[in-house]
This record gives sequence, C-alpha cells and structure tokens, in this order.
Amino acid sequence: MLLTSICSNKSEMAALIKERLAMETTFQEDMQARKEEFAKALDDIRDADAEEYNILKVRLESDLQTLEQHHATMQALHICSNSKFLSHL
Repeated sequence: MLLTSICSNKSEMAALIKERLAMETTFQEDMQARKEEFAKALDDIRDADAEEYNILKVRLESDLQTLEQHHATMQALHICSNSKFLSHL
C-alpha cells in the first residue's frame, strides 16, 4: 500500500513537473512575441517621428528664409526712407 502510494505520488509529481515546464515554455514564447511586437511598434513610432521631424525642419527652414527675406526688404525700405528724410533736411 505504501509502495503504491509512493508510485502514485511520483507519477503525479512527474505530471505536475511536465505541466509546469509546458507552462513555462508557453510563457517564454508569449513573452518573446510581446517583445517583438513592442520592438516593431517602437521602430514604427521612431520612423514616423523621424519623418515628421524632417517635414517640420524643412518647413521651419523655409519659414526662416521667408522671414529673413522680409527682414531684408524692411531694412532696405527703412534705409531708403531715412535717406529720403535726411535729404529733405
């Protein structure tokens, strides 16, 4: 009776260990899949941000050039106005 109980416990323990190993394998596979999904999502976000950054950079450079041209025009008008004003004195 004791021997059959020990054998039963051993086989039950073996089954539980096998089940645990299977669960650990599944967990590791799921974890790896989540890591890969996260890495892909992160790369997608980085790509989108880089593209958005480049678009914004080009737009800001264009705006800066426009403002510099406007400034140069206003400065020339100011100089012209001042020289006309001074010539009338």
